[in-house]
Amino acid sequence: MHEIILDRKDETETILSCHGSGAPEMLSERPAFSWKVYGLKGKQRFYHIIVSSSEENVKSAKGDIWDSGWVESPEDQRIPCFGKTLESNKDYYCAVQIKNMEGVLSPFGKTLKISTGFFEESQWEASWICAPSSGENPLLRREFKLTGTLKRARLFICGLGYYEAYINGKKVGHNLLAPSWTDYTKRVCYVAHDVTKMIASKNALGVMLGNGWYASIYNTPRPAFIAQLILEYEDGRTEKVISAPNSGWTAHVDGPVRKSSIYIGEVYDARKEKDRWAEYGFDIYAKPSGAWLEVLETEPPYGKLVPMVEEPIQAVGEVAAVSLNPLDEDTTIIDFGQNLAGLVKIKLNVPEGTQIKLRFAEIIHKDGTLNTDNLRAAQQTDEYITRGLPEEEYMPRFTYHGFRFAEVKGVRGLKAGDVKAVVLRNAVNPRGRFSCSNDLINRIHNICVWTESNNLHGVPTDCPQRDERLGWLNDLTVRAEEAVYNFDMSRFYRKFLMDITDEQGPRTGAITDVAPYKNFGGQPADAVCSSYLILPWLLYMHHGDRQVLEKHYEGLAAWTNYLKNNSSNGIVNYSYYGDWAAAIGGNIQDSLGNGAVSAITPGKLISTGFLFLNSRMMSRIARILGKEADAQSFDHIAESSRDALNQEFLNKEKAYYGTNSQAANTFMLYLGIVPNEYRAGVVKNLIQDIRAHDTHLTTGNLCSRYIFDVLADNEQIDLAFELATQTTYPSWGYMLANGATTTWERWEYVDSGPLLGMASHDHPMYSTISGWFYSYLLGIRPLEPGFSTFTFKPFIPKALKSAEGVIKSVKGDIEARWEQDSGEVRMAITVPFNSNCRVVLPYKGSVMVNREKREIQNEAGEYFILLEPGSYDIILDNL
Repeated sequence: MHEIILDRKDETETILSCHGSGAPEMLSERPAFSWKVYGLKGKQRFYHIIVSSSEENVKSAKGDIWDSGWVESPEDQRIPCFGKTLESNKDYYCAVQIKNMEGVLSPFGKTLKISTGFFEESQWEASWICAPSSGENPLLRREFKLTGTLKRARLFICGLGYYEAYINGKKVGHNLLAPSWTDYTKRVCYVAHDVTKMIASKNALGVMLGNGWYASIYNTPRPAFIAQLILEYEDGRTEKVISAPNSGWTAHVDGPVRKSSIYIGEVYDARKEKDRWAEYGFDIYAKPSGAWLEVLETEPPYGKLVPMVEEPIQAVGEVAAVSLNPLDEDTTIIDFGQNLAGLVKIKLNVPEGTQIKLRFAEIIHKDGTLNTDNLRAAQQTDEYITRGLPEEEYMPRFTYHGFRFAEVKGVRGLKAGDVKAVVLRNAVNPRGRFSCSNDLINRIHNICVWTESNNLHGVPTDCPQRDERLGWLNDLTVRAEEAVYNFDMSRFYRKFLMDITDEQGPRTGAITDVAPYKNFGGQPADAVCSSYLILPWLLYMHHGDRQVLEKHYEGLAAWTNYLKNNSSNGIVNYSYYGDWAAAIGGNIQDSLGNGAVSAITPGKLISTGFLFLNSRMMSRIARILGKEADAQSFDHIAESSRDALNQEFLNKEKAYYGTNSQAANTFMLYLGIVPNEYRAGVVKNLIQDIRAHDTHLTTGNLCSRYIFDVLADNEQIDLAFELATQTTYPSWGYMLANGATTTWERWEYVDSGPLLGMASHDHPMYSTISGWFYSYLLGIRPLEPGFSTFTFKPFIPKALKSAEGVIKSVKGDIEARWEQDSGEVRMAITVPFNSNCRVVLPYKGSVMVNREKREIQNEAGEYFILLEPGSYDIILDNL
């Protein structure tokens, strides 16, 4: 479920995508094309894109919608279509051809089909409808017949909070917990499905609704939906089946899903199932089916209907039980061996009316019973009442849980084969793979990847189990880079950036701590929420997405200016979280988060540091977009905050910042604001403090991300590696030694006591070290947007023999490897088509590339060679 699939090709092939998707189904903006080329040597000189209204046209290279002609350009990312205006609900067919510097052509690649959604909200002819009486999870249905030979059918649908659609008794699509949640007063996401193959001459369309986040946030008594099924016939006619009152839709509120809640769980009574309810010919008046009533039109949510741009939540894998521990004759504790986010699927053969209860937890008590104390108000409990069939199978529809352990009550003789854990997340593609010769590092990396995966649920959640599961921006500030190395986050982060923008104050520019904004955090957000700027910057550098910088520029600038306007003499005048949740002893007792606010690192130092970071980033973004006056303004803000930090927090006599904490010195070194004459002293103090703590961290969630970069960049890679491989508290090794299969919210193993209210065992803010494994230990980093040029610069600790990995960049697969032995370093790198690699050597020596001696270049004391596309073996001998 986390394995990447390499695009190794034996023949020349061009892989085309549109807005980061291989098959976009709901395009509602001008198409922008990207591609990667395999089997062609060197660099791109020309490209040729065609967009056609039919597959036949594109196969004959006829671009009746757009024919770019041969364009001389090296660009291969987010190329906008300048052809005819696309129509709503249409299919278009696209292809691209490349010519390299030597004039060699690639054939037109595999045809990419793109489908448009609705460009205007007025194109919705349907209405929002609901059941006429209270009922949390109603069933709704209507029937229709075809009036000709069907050519194409597409279903546009949004159900709030969640929906499942059925045609002729079969579920439409593989999406779960759809649609992804948003601030429903701003945006409401619809989904489009091609259902042509599901349609018969006589049909039934059924919809089941669940509460989801919609009811949880707004206390809506009646879930509702809107649907528009468009039927296109061979003779050119079009018919629509729409949700509307007095149009044949009926609703039933006495269905099998009795209760559904994100935090509480689901109650399902299989005795209430309505056989064939979503099939044609179902008798709504038959006695056993209960009352089916005319639907009501309901007020739509305030938000605008927009297409869901990110990958849907789907089942991405299954985990088998590793042990079953019976507590009594009908109660069993199941250990799945892995903390995960998802559901349990259970097979049953028990009498009708048997009540089965499933409860979920991350940890267990010493007596083997579930420990749910860290869930707070979340109950994580599913209930299933059996129908009494010889074979029944149940998996909830409208909830999910974070768990390693499950308690099943009500079943005797439960076997391991009767239960499976189903892993759910947004179906982003795995993008990276890393491994090395140190097993502990590999295990740390594995728990980081699992943690990130478990927290991709419509938003980048903080945790998947307790009564929170929200998109915290402070954690994301340091988490985001790890995520883009491990997964393709291009569409997911585009969606989340819109969530942030939805909550931004239109006058002040202030954003919120969480997005969508719900119950937790505040507005204005803590200054550490630089993730708002970091996300578009990562999308630009890793995916070549300049459009995202353009789209969000005004909002990014407004947030940065808000922090400037809430500063006094260059120092940001507030802080909530700072360097959050360091080890015990480094925090203020009884502060926020059950004592998670740092006692050793000034909050305003951290806040002002992020104003400097924001300003410096905004200066770069402004220059990229040709806004020189803005860039100079942000340069001035950065200079002012830098000077203020050095004036307020730098102890010039002793060369440290703040209280000489690891976090304070690390962050100032990371930002590059330490005056040259004090830099060596600040580094020395940082090293001394690490050693004074027996080579352990005293940092919290933010600076535990930065300290490894700082040490490596200051010739302390061996110390950084020693910290990373520490096994006693506080460390990642300590987590593993205490049974962790995901990273924790706190450095402590918490199963009781005063910290329990803030003690998630599946929290990605400490998974950030995984990004360092890629960027420093493996040494792969983009130098130019979209990996047009990237660096292969491994930092090689003496205690590590080798490392290898793959990154599926937008240019193609980058495969890297290094190993050291007896003073010799061997490196290997695959440079994709249309990319350059700057190989930075760990020391000056004699270098052989593919068995030929290569001259080494030197720039500011950095020894490197430049490589064009191809595969290379490099041997470096120490001189």
